[in-house]
Amino acid sequence: MLTLMSSARLSGVDPQPLADAHPLTRHLPAAQIDDLLVLHAGFLVRTAVTAGPTVDRHLLDMMTALGTASLRWLRDRW
Repeated sequence: MLTLMSSARLSGVDPQPLADAHPLTRHLPAAQIDDLLVLHAGFLVRTAVTAGPTVDRHLLDMMTALGTASLRWLRDRW
């Protein structure tokens, strides 16, 4: 659910109110949300950066954008 919410950030939507209200995320400790956002962003950005030359550029751009969106949400949470 949190990874889906981080994609809302790409559209300019603040995902924090969604996380605060959703039944699957509203009771999670802040540290767990932060940990997941770090892992999600790291996975996406690392995969995009280390991809070979035959990987679709659009896919890499989207992975980079999603990873950046997760990092921005994390920054706003701190």
